[in-house]
Amino acid sequence: MSIILYVSSEGCKNIAIDEIVEKLNVVCQVHRTFNCVEAKGKLVREAGFCIKTFNVESMSYKEKVWNPLEKLLGLNCGFVRKEGEYMGCILNWPNAFRPSACQEC
Repeated sequence: MSIILYVSSEGCKNIAIDEIVEKLNVVCQVHRTFNCVEAKGKLVREAGFCIKTFNVESMSYKEKVWNPLEKLLGLNCGFVRKEGEYMGCILNWPNAFRPSACQEC
């Protein structure tokens, strides 16, 4: 199963895709993106990446993918999608980044 992460920041502007692939050391596809985001009430353009990883479990995603990218790209947050499990802010990902709020889990 794959996990898709969308990120953008000032740190994404001057980094090559091969640096990301090398840093992650997991099976992945990386695509450069250009995004329009809101910052201080204005829309600004930011460079970013769409990073699709394969064979990385949710519970190890933070250690294997997010932590290295956070440092390398100077990230504060990102949008993550794992089909059938979670879609939204990566920092709110239940059981992967924080305890689940679900009483059934």
